This record gives sequence, C-alpha cells and structure tokens, in this order.
Amino acid sequence: MDLEERLEIQQGMRNLNDHALLRLVALESEEFHREAISIAEDELASRGLRPIDRDEYFAKFPGEKISSSGFCEKCLLETTDEGPNYRLFGGFGTRMLGAADECENCGSIVQTQWLWIIFPLRRIARYRLYYSRGAFMGLPSSYRKLKEPDA
Repeated sequence: MDLEERLEIQQGMRNLNDHALLRLVALESEEFHREAISIAEDELASRGLRPIDRDEYFAKFPGEKISSSGFCEKCLLETTDEGPNYRLFGGFGTRMLGAADECENCGSIVQTQWLWIIFPLRRIARYRLYYSRGAFMGLPSSYRKLKEPDA
C-alpha cells in the first residue's frame, strides 16, 4: 500500500461513526486488507475506543444479530412465527403485495396478504419476509406475521 492509498483509507475511517468502525473491525475484517483493519483500529484508539470481537459486538448491538431464519433480533421481536397460507387459482385466493419497511439489519421487507377475486379485495394480514440470495423462483426463504398493534 503506497502513501496515497494509506491517506485515503485513513480519511475514510475518520469519516465513519464509532458504530460503523466497531462493526468493520468486529464483523467485516475478513473483507479488508490487514493494513486497512489496522488503520481502523488506530482510529478507534484515537477516539478512546478499543476494538471488540464478534461476541462483544453482538452483546453491545443485539438487534444486529441474524438468526438462522435470516431475521435480526428486532424483526423477530416484532413478529410471530406464523406464516402465510397463500394460494391463487384463476384470480381467486390470497396473494402478497407490496414491499415496505426494509430492515437495515437483515434486509427483510414487509408485505401485505390480500384476498383476491380477480383484484385485491380485502387485506388479511401483514408479514415480514426474508428473501435469501438466489431464492428459488423468487419465493421468500422465511416469513413471519407482524404482531398486531394493541387497540
């Protein structure tokens, strides 16, 4: 790494907030050259912070831990493990629509299940869906029903 590259990386690390620097060192270090991680660790030290490992990171930021289902802790807490039963035959049945509220931690989205008779008639429920990379035929890998707000 030449001096110009090092200065550019140092500037980039200075521009990151504490959380992003901790995440980079704890979770993403394998994606960067060792020198870049060393620069990140130096930047943490200059801010009076010490590098932490993966376990410490998730203890400090539990909402970012991703479960085997693909959902983060926050998304698991706002949903139930009930999944949708959707079938559509000749324009009749149920179907999911929309894509809202993408989670910054796990990337899941909220979709609404509708009763269809040629076109959507009535909302049935809302679900959080997780689509893994390379999902089979664009189908979600995991889904969970959103808890209804207290009335």
